[in-house]
Amino acid sequence: MSKLILPTAYFPSIEYIQAIVQAETIEIEVHESFPKQTFRNRTRILSANGILPLTVPVCQYANHEITKNIKISYHENWQKKHWAAILSAYNRSPFFEFFKDYFVGFYEKKTPFLVDYNQEMLERILGILKILKPVSFAEDFQKNNMACFESKPYGYTQVFESKYGFTPSLSVLDLLSNKGNYAKECLY
Repeated sequence: MSKLILPTAYFPSIEYIQAIVQAETIEIEVHESFPKQTFRNRTRILSANGILPLTVPVCQYANHEITKNIKISYHENWQKKHWAAILSAYNRSPFFEFFKDYFVGFYEKKTPFLVDYNQEMLERILGILKILKPVSFAEDFQKNNMACFESKPYGYTQVFESKYGFTPSLSVLDLLSNKGNYAKECLY
């Protein structure tokens, strides 16, 4: 039985989801000291102007605060900005229209903790992709082992690929928006 330990991730990358596909059980590490400037609260999408990083702002926290205690900051309307960026980037993609209703709610409600927000989003993504694997929070600190997994060729065309070439390491939203129900096939 292969067990994968992953950090939490905001709108995880295709590589993150590929790693989940390859594992039998998945634990999300929430006891680590929260590292700044990582995909725990950041993702990347491809827009008309190139790669666009999206960051979920977090409330101020003490050094070495553990990830499960990190709260999302709602002092600015980041949700409206993120959703507008996602609409702008993917409205022209072949399948975004079919999936946008699955995600719009994440940009309307206010979830207090980052790990809960990310977990709900991960569960939604896995449900859409029909990846039926148990995902739970680690009970104590576990070093993540995602580095053991390598990205595989994706086999799809991106909306702005003619302008920028194929761009790897984007949010899985890119794959869903461009491949629709065939997205899962690109993960193997």
